[in-house]
Amino acid sequence: MGTAVQHTALAEFDIFTKLGLKVCAIIGNNASWEQIARDQITMLGAPTAVGLRHSDYHLIADAFGAHGERVDTLDQFQDAVIRARQQMANGVPCIINAIIGKSDFRKGSISM
Repeated sequence: MGTAVQHTALAEFDIFTKLGLKVCAIIGNNASWEQIARDQITMLGAPTAVGLRHSDYHLIADAFGAHGERVDTLDQFQDAVIRARQQMANGVPCIINAIIGKSDFRKGSISM
């Protein structure tokens, strides 16, 4: 998940809500700093400090008066995108907390 949150600080949803901005953050939440873990585990043999939990990032949206929801399946995701578009049409920003699996995508790439 980690990298998605870096691109849009969750606290910015306070401003997005106040200004009625049409913003939807989709967080791919795999409970890991995957980009770091991928090489760290291979090279050092340990997942030290890269394992996270499936945090409830969508609740941040609710805290700031935006729309947030957690999805665990592709069908739920597709429905959430429809709801997010409806919310944004009314000036309500959204967070979709998409629980995803781990993958070897980009294995061997350099992470800094």
